[in-house]
Amino acid sequence: MFLFLFVFKVKNMIKVKIAGSVVGLDIPEQFIGADMKKFEYCGESEPEIIINAEADPFPFDKNGDGGNIKIHSLRRIGANNYYLFSEHDGVTHIKFDGGYSRFTLNLNRDADLFAGGARANKNLFEAVNSAMRRIFIMIVAEKGGVCLHSSAVKINGGAVCFSAGSGVGKTTHANLWREYIAGAEIINGDNAYLLFKNGEATFYGPPWCGTSGDCVNAELILSAVVFLEQAIENKLSRLDTPEAFMRLLPRCFAPTWDNDLYVKTVGAAEKLAGAAECYFMKCLPDGAAARVCHDGIYSK
Repeated sequence: MFLFLFVFKVKNMIKVKIAGSVVGLDIPEQFIGADMKKFEYCGESEPEIIINAEADPFPFDKNGDGGNIKIHSLRRIGANNYYLFSEHDGVTHIKFDGGYSRFTLNLNRDADLFAGGARANKNLFEAVNSAMRRIFIMIVAEKGGVCLHSSAVKINGGAVCFSAGSGVGKTTHANLWREYIAGAEIINGDNAYLLFKNGEATFYGPPWCGTSGDCVNAELILSAVVFLEQAIENKLSRLDTPEAFMRLLPRCFAPTWDNDLYVKTVGAAEKLAGAAECYFMKCLPDGAAARVCHDGIYSK
């Protein structure tokens, strides 16, 4: 393993602060992207959570278990949990403890990705970061929060999240706010970590933003969640708690591979639906949509 890791540029563990937790990243330097570096933490607090990397053999015999090794499934052996990818992936599995505080990414030294070259390096970077995204989904769920598929803007000192299915127009609507609403700033184009701090629903920016390029290290009170739908008119309506919950849960990146955490996610979504201001917005892709949405939330 040491010879294998020697080919990587390794530096001292860096600390990041994400979703209110100080996390130590003890992984090869080339897997820490520019967006992740925005979250680097220089305070004195020691990490509550550690993520490291190893290169151990795949822990399960694909033939031994009747060939029934399912990817994206969870195995528990003793004190350890194993989230399984494929034995052929750049990351074969994630090993973690029962307290969701120690995570190990297992890098596949036999994968073709280690043959080198720009394309292989990019694929391996994406494999590691995809695995880390899943780790942070688990961390947020354990902390009683949700990871919402949404774009988000900072406005009036708080955060407004726009959530919808892919292709509906989350990024477009956020861009309209940036263009037509004075003071609006996009803080993430694809994700939001929503947790409770001191009893208040709070937005935390994640270090991933899809293809939008908009990624800001932000911690803000959550002002509203708006669920978008394409329409021939612009109309905003307030949702009651049951309606908000029914729209919120399907838009969460839930750890479905871990039943305990999935139950926590459902509970967090229910709590959030009751605590946050949630709206349904029928909209066109025009400036009027941004103004109708903004005025409906803040003109009270």
